[in-house]
Amino acid sequence: GAVTVASLQPMRTVPARCVFVCGLDDASFPRRRQPLAFDLITQHHRPGDRDARLDDRQLFLDVVLAAREQLHLTYVGHSQKDDSECAPSVLLAELLDLVDGTCTTVNGHPARGALTVRHPLQPWSPRYRDGRDPRLFTFSRASLPALGEGHDESAWFTAPMAGPHDLGGGDIALDHLLDFWKHPSRFFLRYVVEAYVRDEADADLTTEPFWLNSLDRWRVQDVLVRGAARPSTPEVRLARLRAAGQLPAFGVGDATFAELDDEVTEFLRQVHAHGERRRMAVHVQGPDFRIHGELDGITDEVLVCHRMAKLKAKDRIGAWLVHVVAALARHAGARLPERTVCIAKNATIAFRALSAADAMAMATLAVQGLRQGLRAPLPFFPESSHAFTEGLPDRDKAAAKARTKWLPGHGDIPMDSEDPSNELCWRGQEPLDTEPFEHWARAVFTAIGSVEVSL
Repeated sequence: GAVTVASLQPMRTVPARCVFVCGLDDASFPRRRQPLAFDLITQHHRPGDRDARLDDRQLFLDVVLAAREQLHLTYVGHSQKDDSECAPSVLLAELLDLVDGTCTTVNGHPARGALTVRHPLQPWSPRYRDGRDPRLFTFSRASLPALGEGHDESAWFTAPMAGPHDLGGGDIALDHLLDFWKHPSRFFLRYVVEAYVRDEADADLTTEPFWLNSLDRWRVQDVLVRGAARPSTPEVRLARLRAAGQLPAFGVGDATFAELDDEVTEFLRQVHAHGERRRMAVHVQGPDFRIHGELDGITDEVLVCHRMAKLKAKDRIGAWLVHVVAALARHAGARLPERTVCIAKNATIAFRALSAADAMAMATLAVQGLRQGLRAPLPFFPESSHAFTEGLPDRDKAAAKARTKWLPGHGDIPMDSEDPSNELCWRGQEPLDTEPFEHWARAVFTAIGSVEVSL
């Protein structure tokens, strides 16, 4: 209800505070009549016959009169081929002539010069940021590296907020706790600011895949792993992926599926080797909080966490939190195994049994971080924070290792600073140079390292 996008149609122009009209090029508007050779009406035009150009003139008058506060009229002013000047629509030119004949600027110049804004051809033009024309600005940050020094990049978030009480209050969902610690900045934007920042890696459902990059391959394998609970044949799995548009067409898709399905089958064999898995609802009580949720992958000997990808810091964090909650539930009387294993494509780690006191201390630490991260973005980034702790006790070495995961790299894998949510939350700031970054990195990964056992 805030913005309406529509084409110009007769009898549809209603008053609005701001009206934006795009595409007022000489070749596009008003429409040019292209009569057919056998159209006798165009050859013998009579009063009352439809005329597209006259209709467009009336539409232009209607839309100008519909604007109550602001009217923006745009057209392509220069050719994209040779930068030659392009003419505006004859209706726009007539409107500017009328303005020039009606008034002038305080300096006596034609009024159209003060009304016309000439935008640069390229989005990274310094004119958008040098401030010489206050009418020129941009929300884009993609061109910052090309601009060098001198651009304004003020902090986006500077003061604590009142986070939602239902997330950080006394009753906490395990899923929320897991989502928060895997990506605190994204969690803050989604649940506090209520903003979804689109990632360049998000799936584009409007294009047909002709090959699969590493991210697309992971998506396919993740679907296969999640669907393993429903017994099916390879033909059925192939048909489902084709129907979802996740595989290339014809033979390339068949060969890709066969390779990925074999890898998934081998991976699930490692998961199933621990025995039959089941689910259980858990409720654990802390000093001033209560965590509730559902644990999956419970066997007679261990609790199994798995992800069809290389082991990352967020996998360690997720398995650690599950292990802590399971330990609290076990000490409260639930029939749960003492150990937890996390299986990835390249490694398997395990967590030893926790005492009730240690489990409660770790759960309290996780809840404290969640509550702080609901009031302001928490300076915790799984990869960068994990790299920092790997360099300890030498703090300079730790800071250098953290920056290898934070600063933009030259490979295909984006670093933490290139994540859209981190970019927005920490714009104009250096979170790795702060004491809270070091505190949470040490606290979380020290707690994880105290119970983690490599296999």
